[in-house]
Amino acid sequence: MPQPWYKMTKLEWAVVIGIALGLVAILLPAVRRARDTARRTQSRNNLKNLGLALYNYHDAYSVFPPGGTMMSDGQGHYGWFTRLKPFLEASPYYAMIDFDRAWDDRVNRHLFQITPMSARRPGVAEFATKDGFVLTHYSGNPSVLHRNSSVTVRNFQLGTNHGWILGEVVGNFEPWGSPFNWRDADDPLNRGIDSYGGWNGGAHFVMGDGSVRFVSNEITESVSEAFNGGLPTPSPESTDRPEYNWKYWTNNKVPPVESIPLDDLEWDGLVLTIFNHHDGVPRTAMIQSRGKGSLRNPRLEDLQRIVEECPDVRILFTRIDVDEHSSSLLTQLPQLNVLSASTVSVTPEVLANLKQMNHLEELIIGELDPDDRSELQSHLPGVLIDVKSEPRSIRSER
Repeated sequence: MPQPWYKMTKLEWAVVIGIALGLVAILLPAVRRARDTARRTQSRNNLKNLGLALYNYHDAYSVFPPGGTMMSDGQGHYGWFTRLKPFLEASPYYAMIDFDRAWDDRVNRHLFQITPMSARRPGVAEFATKDGFVLTHYSGNPSVLHRNSSVTVRNFQLGTNHGWILGEVVGNFEPWGSPFNWRDADDPLNRGIDSYGGWNGGAHFVMGDGSVRFVSNEITESVSEAFNGGLPTPSPESTDRPEYNWKYWTNNKVPPVESIPLDDLEWDGLVLTIFNHHDGVPRTAMIQSRGKGSLRNPRLEDLQRIVEECPDVRILFTRIDVDEHSSSLLTQLPQLNVLSASTVSVTPEVLANLKQMNHLEELIIGELDPDDRSELQSHLPGVLIDVKSEPRSIRSER
């Protein structure tokens, strides 16, 4: 005969729930502490990587990177983080940057939607600006990193271990590509979104010798005073920064970057990468190698895949040759503003197809004969044509 089901009393339920809540109350702080410790360790490791990259850059160029590279008109082009990228990770993206243009130019901006190694402090919700630029949660010492700066280890007159270069910041984050990513450390740590900090009790800093030091909130002097390192004081003009009112996306709201394999090979081949705008419209598409190098150049079927996957794309980077067939496919991208290609066959058919692209504003061509360029420009007077080099046969004749 089956045993009767035992029904717990309200008191017994209360005891069970009380024990469970007690266990949660005991374990939850421990879990939080473990998570916080892991995040601190990761951020410290990020700064160690940045410190090593700074010194590798210094070994290569006998100077630390400029805080921001400025043009003669005062426009900022690139920041210190961009210059460190080749020393942080093996990535094809650095070679794709057009250094003749500003970091936020439309032909470069997609490259700054990519998260580099060691840029972010774990646990920070703010991930990117509303324009899609990925943030860094670290900032630079303006005595070392400022407009067109050229500071060396010799400028640390009191010793490199007594001066700081980078640190964790609380808020008002800059994109990692920003040419104005520095701020003073004159205020106490963790005192507002403009201050250095981010952890309970203090913040990590990269010192002039590349080491990472945790500085306590209880420090009696400001970081700038305590760890000046004997650095010369730069002029106010060289440390001036424009006020940007960046609006941020959090981790779960960032427009996605899609990668679509174009080959079946797992170790190499081509990939179609699509960088979406926050409204979901594909802003930029590029065909790139999955590995260190591809076994082939893009083909017509790859271009057809772009037409199918992102017909509203605005900017397209591909090493394809624009001929009669590929230019016909390109007319199926009616919103295209910028096209980057290896070369262009200047034939009546190609010219006719390009003229159909009513929104085309710029052609970036890897190689083109000067006469062909003139012919192309005469048929496309409203299009900016940027030719990177002349054919090798012409260069060898000079």
